[in-house]
Amino acid sequence: MFPAMDPASDRKNFTLRNNQMVRNESYQNYFSTFGVALYEQPIQLLNSSSQEVVSFNASFSFQMEQGPKGAGDGMAFIMFSDKGMVGSAGSSLGIFDPYGSNVVETFAVEFDTYQNLDLDDINDNHVGVDLNGARSTKFISAPFDLASPMAARVRVYGWVDYDSSLELLEVRLDKSSKKPANPLLSHSFNFLTFFSNEEVWVGFSGSNGYCDCYSHYTIYDLNFSSWFPGPDVPSPPLLVTPPVPGPEPLIRRQNTTAMTTSRAPLSLVVIGGIAFGSVAIISATGFISWCVWARRRNRLRVQKASAASPSGTEESPMSGFSESLQIFTFKELELATKNFDDALILGEGGFGRVYRGQLPGSKQLVAVKKVSSHSKQGAREFQAEVRIISQLRHRNIVRLLGCCIQGPENFLLVYEFLPNGSLHDALFTQNPRLLSWAMRFNILQGLAASLDYLHEGWKKQVLHRDVKSSNVMLDDDFNAMLGDFGLARMVAHRQMPAAITAVVGTYGYIAPEAAMTGRFTPKTDVFAFGAVAVEIACGRKAFDERHPGGFLVNWVWSKMAADELLSCVDNRLVGKCDLQQVELVLHLGLLCSHPDAGERPTMHKVIEILSGTREMPSIPRSKRIPEYSPDAYTTRMHRFTPTAETPLNIPGLEPQGQISMFSSNTTSILGSRSYSTSGVDYSDSIDYADATYKS
Repeated sequence: MFPAMDPASDRKNFTLRNNQMVRNESYQNYFSTFGVALYEQPIQLLNSSSQEVVSFNASFSFQMEQGPKGAGDGMAFIMFSDKGMVGSAGSSLGIFDPYGSNVVETFAVEFDTYQNLDLDDINDNHVGVDLNGARSTKFISAPFDLASPMAARVRVYGWVDYDSSLELLEVRLDKSSKKPANPLLSHSFNFLTFFSNEEVWVGFSGSNGYCDCYSHYTIYDLNFSSWFPGPDVPSPPLLVTPPVPGPEPLIRRQNTTAMTTSRAPLSLVVIGGIAFGSVAIISATGFISWCVWARRRNRLRVQKASAASPSGTEESPMSGFSESLQIFTFKELELATKNFDDALILGEGGFGRVYRGQLPGSKQLVAVKKVSSHSKQGAREFQAEVRIISQLRHRNIVRLLGCCIQGPENFLLVYEFLPNGSLHDALFTQNPRLLSWAMRFNILQGLAASLDYLHEGWKKQVLHRDVKSSNVMLDDDFNAMLGDFGLARMVAHRQMPAAITAVVGTYGYIAPEAAMTGRFTPKTDVFAFGAVAVEIACGRKAFDERHPGGFLVNWVWSKMAADELLSCVDNRLVGKCDLQQVELVLHLGLLCSHPDAGERPTMHKVIEILSGTREMPSIPRSKRIPEYSPDAYTTRMHRFTPTAETPLNIPGLEPQGQISMFSSNTTSILGSRSYSTSGVDYSDSIDYADATYKS
């Protein structure tokens, strides 16, 4: 399939990692694969003492052969600050983490053949500039198809030029080896803004995602030259080296004279015939054996876990399990959490408890969620998380690492550990960490991106159904990470979700139409997002019985009507925030929490409003009560024995007569985590009495 290469020579000059192929090897295991090829010697990019940046020219030709069901995610010309970096597959292109964030300082020109809506990709055939993240800072549609069928073998020629004196990057693309006069894409930036290391490694990466579409990527040649420009030394000419004819592609280095002055050429590298990408080929036999053993062990653990699941459930909680998810033993998690020591509890609720842990034999910290399975709630919540969150890949969604079932009594989920806790804790604990407005706004943007991905960016639509500040975790850099998918449900795109027998969610975040009909849609998640947005701006909880009316959204509406909207702003932010931006967030929060679902924006429009690319729609000065049909929105009394009672007041709904809410025997009204109108789905719940609602 590809010209033969000498493996010894190839590996002598290049560092090849993960799934690469350098010979005529067949490829079959393309699912979630990536490969990276870096030249073994670093290139000097910066002179930190003089604050100079090199100019460089790079030219290369490549081929992207797509599989019968479509192309993979694409490939990239890359520069790394750390040769040992290992990225992730899919949209991360092998150079970023699973959420599209940089692991090390990274520059890339991507040739993207898969549209990822969560990264704002314009289409599935574009060129982009990536600076420390998978979301391109500049992009444009490719002038022709980058990927081609296997038999076509279409070669693409690319040029990447950077002029440090002008701080200008230019990217060119063509189907011939003649360099176009005009660039396809130009972008102005200074490498000093994104890189601190003086040296970088240059090469390529390619990846395939989590579907049956894939590509095989081949790099035929690379010419790279770099220099520190000076007034008396012109830029060196760009050399376009055609592929070497004959069965043996050439790997050689030219102009390797050591740099004696800052104006001397640093290097000129010619690379031929590097193929990598869709094939899982590991050079070390021992590592292959370990992988086979690990997968077999995982499969056996899955079988044992399935056999140990409660017989009363309709299907095993392990159905829908992905083999990429690690199966832990109960003993491993006991050791990790010091026998579930109360001192390691990170949080708890109706679902159970979350513990901080450290995996045995490693320094990796994890969060272990122990879900009780004494009722169907535990089994279903566990199954929802295993089925849904284990398949999602987004930088603003908490990563599920693995799970465990211990007999019929305990379900455990293992997540990445996020040291900064939840947004709720950061805003509302007795000694809250003061989040600056810039941090809060960034958190809101991250939450919006995660919901947009759930609603529109994945192969199925995911309804979270429990969006709230306590389910928004914060990573090392205080980026939003949406978690807790125990109440989530998957539906096909453009499919009307069926009404359910239980109203699930949390008091203060539930949309009025969901409370009345039991039907959840993307707009019910948007309502909850609006409640979180108002919390962020006001520094108050979405529902707090200590404040008049209890519901924060209602209070903000009243301030809006009185022309006192900015009086809602968190006192801790006064004089330390952009009031115009805060006002935008308050308006957006009210729009998203509009009692009429049809007036709420989609999450994609929310992202555009927050980024300034879409104008904020006008909203009424006072809250409007939507018209409901009394016959259609009558709820049923739960069969729990009531032990407490409080007036029911859901934002957007006006009660007709006396309406009460009851708690179960085990959960106080204000301390409950979710509520329902039926005991079918979730037992620790708050429930409605019979009631009708007027327009």
